[in-house]
Amino acid sequence: ACSNLSVLYSETKHSHPTITSVFNVVESRASAWSTNAVHKVSPIVVKLESQVSFANNVACKSLDWLETSFPLLLSPTDSGWTKCFLQLKMKV
Repeated sequence: ACSNLSVLYSETKHSHPTITSVFNVVESRASAWSTNAVHKVSPIVVKLESQVSFANNVACKSLDWLETSFPLLLSPTDSGWTKCFLQLKMKV
């Protein structure tokens, strides 16, 4: 889908000189806006980096605990859920 869109954009851009100049202006403005956004957000990202790292470590440890506590999570979907449903049917 992206490659088709890229081809369409390129063909449209080069179809007429006026369209080419309009697209060039839009591209340069988009580049300037994104550069400005990165410049403004960078201090916030640097400030929050340690908190994000801590939260990531806690999440990874929690996922590791879940995987060891509930081995069903690591089994293939079909086999694990089939066993669960069979056991539930036997109890009913």
